[in-house]
Amino acid sequence: MLLLTEVPSYAQRLELLVLKEEFFPRLSALRGSIQTLTAAATELLECEELHTILHLILSAGNHLNSGGYAGSAAGFRLASLLKLPDTKANEPGMDLLHFVAMEADRAEENLLDFPGKLQHVGPASRIEAAEVEGELRRLAGRLEGARAPGAEGLGPQLQPFVSAAEAELRGAWAALEHMHHAAAATLDFFCEDAAPGGLQELCAVLHAFAGRLLAAAQENRVREQAQRRRQQLERERLKRRSIATCSARDTFPRDAGLDAPFPLTPQPGRHGLRSPRPSSEPCLAAPRRDSPPGSPGPPALRQPPPAPRSPPGPAAAAHGPGAAGTARVQAELVVACPPVERG
Repeated sequence: MLLLTEVPSYAQRLELLVLKEEFFPRLSALRGSIQTLTAAATELLECEELHTILHLILSAGNHLNSGGYAGSAAGFRLASLLKLPDTKANEPGMDLLHFVAMEADRAEENLLDFPGKLQHVGPASRIEAAEVEGELRRLAGRLEGARAPGAEGLGPQLQPFVSAAEAELRGAWAALEHMHHAAAATLDFFCEDAAPGGLQELCAVLHAFAGRLLAAAQENRVREQAQRRRQQLERERLKRRSIATCSARDTFPRDAGLDAPFPLTPQPGRHGLRSPRPSSEPCLAAPRRDSPPGSPGPPALRQPPPAPRSPPGPAAAAHGPGAAGTARVQAELVVACPPVERG
């Protein structure tokens, strides 16, 4: 322990050794964050599908606000994208975000695939450019300490490290400057304020909007499938009802007339059919099938002359006038039929 304390600039030497082990991994992580922010800014500038959807939202907003002071707006703040679900529709579960997703799906088939082109926007929303720049400045300060007078004894050992570290640090500063230019161009394109952390906020808003838009599109698909299923069930129900009605109309007379053991006859009633009255004309017999053509048929049979009426006797008086009327009707209905010849 005493020997360690006798080493000149012992604490500074330890710090330089720690810097040598931590500098390159830490600088690589910072450069990765810078590249992520730069790539996110470039993706937002070059994503045409996102620009089309934003234009569609602007058109929908102008249509809703037509006739007012905001009916002909040239743009809107991107932070208002997260407020689209607040505008509800008449249909349950439908809002302005669902309408935008529906119109985007109808306008172009691959329009809703824009989140796949924004791979770095989500990670960039969790990176603060100010912290990256501050950490880079701290690494540069620690590297400057390697040139202090107390580190002269480590000159031959630290010189390769210091030279490589300075070159990597200059590249990191150049990448950071390029990221600032890309962020400024992106914020200016979307008409946002070029404030510190503006790119991070923009990425956070658009990343959340993309996720909500995809969820709304999925809900629209589920709603359309359920609606088509209900319409199909309703058509099948109406079809079964129509078939059952037509079958009942077609089968009832056949079942009542052909399949019944006894034919149906009209029943006399107040409004029913009445049996025809007996005719007083003679009954003509049809010619036989075995008679030669031109031969006269059997002679017509005439009704026998009615019996002379006699005054009602004691028997008729006993039975009443109803019995006499019944006997007269039976006498009138008697018709003689010709005998049937057997071959």
